[in-house]
Amino acid sequence: MPVASTSRKKLTRRRAASSEIEEDNAANEDDNNEMRAKGETVKKGKHARKEKQREEDHSDGQDNAETGVYDINEGDGGDDGDENHIDVENFTDQPLTRAELQKLNGLVLDWQMVNKKMQQSWSGVRSAAVAIASAGEDGEGEETLEEIDLLMRELIDISVEMAVHEKALHDIYQGVARGDSISDAMTRYQSGYEQEIKRYTEKTARQKYAKREEYTKFKEDIYEMLHPGTPIPPIKQLIPKENGDESDDDDDDLEVGGTTQDYKCPLSLRPLEDPVTSSICGHSFSAETIRSFFKGTELKRCPASGCVKSFRLSDCRPDKELAKKVKAWLRRNRRANENSDAEEVVE
Repeated sequence: MPVASTSRKKLTRRRAASSEIEEDNAANEDDNNEMRAKGETVKKGKHARKEKQREEDHSDGQDNAETGVYDINEGDGGDDGDENHIDVENFTDQPLTRAELQKLNGLVLDWQMVNKKMQQSWSGVRSAAVAIASAGEDGEGEETLEEIDLLMRELIDISVEMAVHEKALHDIYQGVARGDSISDAMTRYQSGYEQEIKRYTEKTARQKYAKREEYTKFKEDIYEMLHPGTPIPPIKQLIPKENGDESDDDDDDLEVGGTTQDYKCPLSLRPLEDPVTSSICGHSFSAETIRSFFKGTELKRCPASGCVKSFRLSDCRPDKELAKKVKAWLRRNRRANENSDAEEVVE
C-alpha cells in the first residue's frame, strides 16, 4: 500500500538521523573530554612552574641576604637582570662637579654668618667686665673677672674653630673651581680641619690671644678701670708666660701697650661728650666740638697733638664703647674725690 510504504521510509530516515546525532554527540563528548584533559595538564604545568619560580626566588633571596647584592631589575621580567647588580661594599665616591660649587659656597657662607653672630656677644662681655672692674674696690670682683676672662678666651677659641671649618670647606671649593677631581671630599674636609685645630691647640695663651684685637681691648678696658691714670703695659705682660713663649719668633710684635687712654676731647679739653672716633687715626672727640671744627671745611688735619693724618667729618663714627668707659671714668673720679674729701675732714 502506498501510504504504509511512505510511513516506513520516513521512520527509517528519522532513525538514521537520530543515530547520526548520537554519534556526533559521542564524538563531541570525546573531544570535550580530551580538551579538559589537556587543560588540566596545562594548569598542572603552570602550577609546577610557579612552584619552581617561588623556590628559585626564595633561594635567590637567601643568597642576596648573605652577599648584600640585589638585582635592581628583579621582578620586572627583564632578561638581563643579572648584569645590573650594585656592589654596595665596593661602590666608590664620585668626584664633585662644578654643579656642587653653589652648595659648597653656601656652606662656607653659613660658617661665616654663625661666626659673626657669635662675635656680636663679645662687646657685651667686655661691657660686663668693665662694669665689674669699675664697681669693685680693694680687689673685690677679681674672681668674677677671672671667670669672664676665661669666657672671653673660650669665645675666641670657638670663633677660631668656626674659621677652621670655613677654611676646610673653602679649600675644597677652590679645588673644584680649578677643575680638580675631588672624590674624597669628606676625608679632605676632616683632615684639613684636624690639622689646623691641632696647630692652634698647641699654641700658648700669649700666641693665641695677645694678637687678637678683641682680647687686647678686653684686657686694656679692665686694666684702665683697675689702675686709673696708669699707662697700660704691653698686652703680653697681662698674660702669664708659658713654656714656648721664649722662642716666639714674632715676640716683638707682641709689644703692644704702654699707652694711657685720654678721656678728654683734644679740642675742648673737657671730658668727652657723645664721643666719636676717627676711623683714619683712631683719635676721639666730643661730637659737637668736632662738628664745629669741620664747619665749612671738608678735609682737615687731625687736631690731636702729634697726629699728622687728615680726615673728613664723615670718617668719625659714634663710639658707644668709649662713651661707657667715659662714664665709668667719671664715676671713679667722683668716688676718689669723695674719699679724698672724707679723709681731709677726718684729719
